Amino acid sequence: ARRRNERDRDGLDMAMNTLTRIARGGIYDHLGGGFCRYATDRQWMIPHFEKMLYDNGLLLSVYADALAIGPDELFAGVARETGDWLIREMQHEGGAFWSAIDADAEGVEGSFYAWRRDEVKRLLDEDEYLVVETLYGLDKPANFESKWILHRYDAWHAVVDRLSLERGKADALLTSARAKMFAARSQRVAPGKDDKVIASWNGLAIRGLTKAGMVLGEPRFIAEATRAVDFIAREMMDDGGLHATWRDGRLGPRAFLDDYANLLEALLTLLAARWRDADVQLARRLADDTLKRFLDTEAGGFYFTANDEQQLIHRPKPTMDEVTPSGNGTMARALIALGHLLGEPRYLDAGSAVLKWARGMMEAYPAGHAGMLAALENEMAPPDLVIVRGPDAEVARWLTALAEGYAPWRSVYAIPYSATALPKYLPKLVSAELRAKTVGYRCSGLSCSLPVDDLDELKRSLLASQ
Repeated sequence: ARRRNERDRDGLDMAMNTLTRIARGGIYDHLGGGFCRYATDRQWMIPHFEKMLYDNGLLLSVYADALAIGPDELFAGVARETGDWLIREMQHEGGAFWSAIDADAEGVEGSFYAWRRDEVKRLLDEDEYLVVETLYGLDKPANFESKWILHRYDAWHAVVDRLSLERGKADALLTSARAKMFAARSQRVAPGKDDKVIASWNGLAIRGLTKAGMVLGEPRFIAEATRAVDFIAREMMDDGGLHATWRDGRLGPRAFLDDYANLLEALLTLLAARWRDADVQLARRLADDTLKRFLDTEAGGFYFTANDEQQLIHRPKPTMDEVTPSGNGTMARALIALGHLLGEPRYLDAGSAVLKWARGMMEAYPAGHAGMLAALENEMAPPDLVIVRGPDAEVARWLTALAEGYAPWRSVYAIPYSATALPKYLPKLVSAELRAKTVGYRCSGLSCSLPVDDLDELKRSLLASQ
């Protein structure tokens, strides 16, 4: 296993190259934001045009992580545009996110996204067209049924150099061209939409949108993610717990393990972006319900279905990641994180029991258990937990500074003194003298360090321990 201060350059290069090719590819909607379901070729050029909420939530998380490592113009554009697409086209007025956009319009797959070259020429002026043609491959043979799916064959800076344009002028031309093409495309018959709200997929979208909001400095993304959580708490929960789906005011079946797991991990991400008592209380309820209704008390691990639901011939206990991460892997990771944050040994014990139960499966096929292995890493090397306390405005500044960079082993939470839902190890009563200033604690288990009132000193101590 690698130590935290070691860097896997080959792994990073592979990940960044893959993310770059996807972001440039036709699998990404270069005009409206958002990713299609999958590509049908090795170049990520021609997609299956359906857009799924879960794919976009997961990809937003990954691009946010890549941006935390270092700035990247392409990745930042993709993350911002995909967040905007989620809010513009996938959000119910009450806050939650719909499930999917169909691949076809009027029975023709991809018709909404394909362009004829003469159509683009009519829309744009000569300079705009030259930029679009060169960047998106309209100067190359048609790539989709005698039409073009927009696909970046090269980096933007290379296109600007090739056209001998001043960068500011090129940016302005691309912005105006894309706006014209987006407006024209909006007049087409749009693909249908699956307007069902699925709790598990919303959890992935909330987490991705929150992470993108943090790394891009977009508080609107975090606010909209919060509205989605509030919708689920208000519309999709009752005395019996969480429901898996909602549509037009009608609740679907009781929730499954993935619904609880993805929503719990989304709440932890939101709490790291901004502390809110209601989210702590909801996280506790989700965790407690999971332990009560899904836990295999004999072997460890969680069943996919609750113990108070209709009993099936076989109750699955999934461990492998498929199109979405496994519920057991996500729940183990979330319980370990929540246990450390709140100082709750029973959450830590339940997360650890999942990993003990799944050990043989992870050893037999590690490539299929990335989510489980991430949870195992958090179990073997407890997180570097930092708690910041102080007046609301000042803790936000400290949070921004301490959460900078890519350190997946570190969790930073800014808890203002106005909060009442607190971890067990934090004192309920704090002197007026301490409340007047901002301090940071490094915590482990059920105890914390002495308060540090110097931000630079706290940052230095974190760097020294990596």
